[in-house]
Amino acid sequence: MKSVIRTAVFDLDGTLVRTEAIAAQMLEEALARRGVRLAPEDRNVAVGRTWAAAMDRLTPKYLQVADRPGFTADVLGSYRARISQGVEVVPGAVACVRALAASMPVALVSGSSREEIEIILHGLGILGCFQFFLGAEDYPKSKPAPDGYQKAFRQLGVQGG
Repeated sequence: MKSVIRTAVFDLDGTLVRTEAIAAQMLEEALARRGVRLAPEDRNVAVGRTWAAAMDRLTPKYLQVADRPGFTADVLGSYRARISQGVEVVPGAVACVRALAASMPVALVSGSSREEIEIILHGLGILGCFQFFLGAEDYPKSKPAPDGYQKAFRQLGVQGG
């Protein structure tokens, strides 16, 4: 039996755009404003995780628990301002999304927040290519748990999701 691809689900960070270095820089700068130095081994703590999961890992090591809300707001404000200025696009990503969206339903699942996803997709001019997108607040467990993708598959009516 011949298989036919009928839908596509994308990730965002590291797949369509390269934002990992920006996230690391914003974490590093927010800690530096508090007189704390981010260890090199923790530089990529936000890669592949939601901000909440990254903060869960950072707070015990670097911050007083009472400072977590302020630190989180500082990092997110800086990060969102920076990505609003533009991000590095993975070569061919925009053309790929546009081509697939012209022939099938396309969705996106990311550990980024819905606000951050919208900022980036709007900036790339491909927001309208996606039937929908799911951000960190739309599913219970951060990657590597499959929750976000399973929810997307259900919404797309894909069997096995």
